[in-house]
This record gives sequence, C-alpha cells and structure tokens, in this order.
Amino acid sequence: MNASQNASANAAQAATDDPSPADDAASLSLPEMLRVLEVARQMREDRQTAEVALRRDEVRTQIRRKLIESAKVTGEEVSDAEVDAAIEQYFDTMHVLKEPKFGFESLLAHVYVMRRRVAAGAAAVTVALAVTWYTFLSPWAPLSPTVRAERAAAVQVEQSQVLLQQIESASLDPDATAEASRLMAEVQAAGAANPSAATAAHERLNKLWGQMQKQYEVHIVSGASEMSAFERDFTDDQGTRLAGYYVVVETRSPEGRVLRQSIRNAETGEEQLVARWAERVSKDVYERLRDDKVSDGVLNETLFAVKRRGEIEERVQIPTRSGEMLQRKAQITNW
Repeated sequence: MNASQNASANAAQAATDDPSPADDAASLSLPEMLRVLEVARQMREDRQTAEVALRRDEVRTQIRRKLIESAKVTGEEVSDAEVDAAIEQYFDTMHVLKEPKFGFESLLAHVYVMRRRVAAGAAAVTVALAVTWYTFLSPWAPLSPTVRAERAAAVQVEQSQVLLQQIESASLDPDATAEASRLMAEVQAAGAANPSAATAAHERLNKLWGQMQKQYEVHIVSGASEMSAFERDFTDDQGTRLAGYYVVVETRSPEGRVLRQSIRNAETGEEQLVARWAERVSKDVYERLRDDKVSDGVLNETLFAVKRRGEIEERVQIPTRSGEMLQRKAQITNW
C-alpha cells in the first residue's frame, strides 16, 4: 500500500470516529433541549425588537425629511432642534388614549364593549323580577297573603273534616253530632274570606271533640270531716234570707283521681278551674242527703253525675222525691 492510500484510509477512519450533529442532537437530554429552545425564543424576540427599532428610525427619518420640505415650501424657517422636538412629541403622544366626549355614540360604544356584563346584569334583573312576581304576586305565589290565607283555610277545613268524622264515629249524642255538623259548615262557609270566624268555629269543634272523649264521675264529698252539703244565705238591704241548698262535689277519673274542672260561678259570672265546687239542689234532695250523713256520719248516696265517653253533657244520677232525676240549676265556687 502506498502513502496516498494510507492517507485516504486514515481520513475515512477519522470521519467515522467523529460524531455528527444529528448524533449530538439525539444525545441531548430533555433539560438541555428546553434550554436550547429558550435561547432560540429569546433570540427571536431580540430580533423582532431590533426590527421595530429600525423601522422607527426609518419613520423618524422620513418624517424629518417631510417636515423640512414642508417648511421650505411655506417659507418658514425651522431649526433642527425644533424638528426633532416635534418628532419626539409626535411619537410620545402617538399611543396615548384620549377619551371622547360623552354622547349617544360613546354610550353605544361603552355598551358594546361591556355587552357581556350588560347582558348578564339584564338577565339577573329579569330573573329577580320573575322570582319576585312568582313568589309574591302570581296567583300561585307561595308567599302571597291571599295564597297563604287560602292554603291555611284549606288545611283548617281538612282538619275540621277529620274532627267531624271522629265525632260522628264516637258520638252517642245526636245533639252533639248535629252541633259538630253545624260547626263544620261554619268553617267551610268562612274559609279564607273570614279566617277569624273559621278559626273560631274550628276551635269550638276541637273543644267539642275533646269534651266527647272525657269519661269521669261527679261525686258528693262524703268524708266524716268534710262538708257534704250546706244552706246558702243571701243578704241585702232587705235583710238575710235563704239563697238555696247546695252539695259539695268533685270530679273523679275512672282510676279514682280527682280532676280539675272549669266551672262558671253563678254568683260572679266568672269561670274558674277548680277541684271542688257546689251544685244547687232542691230542698227535698238536700234534706235526704243531710239525714243520710247525720245518721252515721257517712254519706252513702255520693254519685251525683256520670260523664260517658261519646257524650257531651254529664247525666245527673240524683233522683228527686217525685222519682225524676234532678235538673242542674247553678254552680258556685266559693262559699
């Protein structure tokens, strides 16, 4: 092999051993590749900035030439300093925003610029008005006084109907059933137009049902040390005279517990909640009960009245001399 052949072989071997640029790019890691891209981006931005500056210098030169030519045509004398000052002032004010005078056109422009906000505000106001109308003013408004009154009246009518059904199913007194039907008609007639009257009728109906559910007995107090009966005197300008005969009574539950009752005092007209009160009786009943207790100190005839469930009134169990049951006349709470 000659010398030239050796040189060619060495050069080929060197070219094979040296890495190519493509191999270098392929061997770059991700961080190195990102740094290269950042450098390229910075160089591009610098180039664009330089181009803008060059174009501005070209524009400045053109403006300067035209100003000088215009001054020569008009015969005005201007110095280089004045021309440069005018150009600087032009560039300084070129991108300064000057607000236009307020008018219809500017108003339309502002509305157009803020169209999204204006549309959102208009939509919000529309929704608010619609909700207000539906809530308070529409025929179905849940918070309208009229609608609320109608709904309250409907609920009250429904509750009264339930009470009427309960009374009809439990009643043993035709008069009580008729009274319940009358009160139910009052509730329906009053309705939302007269809520106070409807409420009053409903409360009386509810009270009627409560009274119908009660079951108890009224007994004459019979203890040896207890007053069972007494004569009531009445004193005025004409003197003292007998007002009537009374027996002292109390209400007892089926379990024997003493119950308090609401009693209207015939002498004062006031209603009181008491455990004991006095019932007015005829003279013959008073004398019979008096003699019964005086004979041995114990009153044997104590059952005065019975209140059964399903009835409104108490049934008096004290017979008179004629055999008829005593008619209740008056009650007093103080003696």
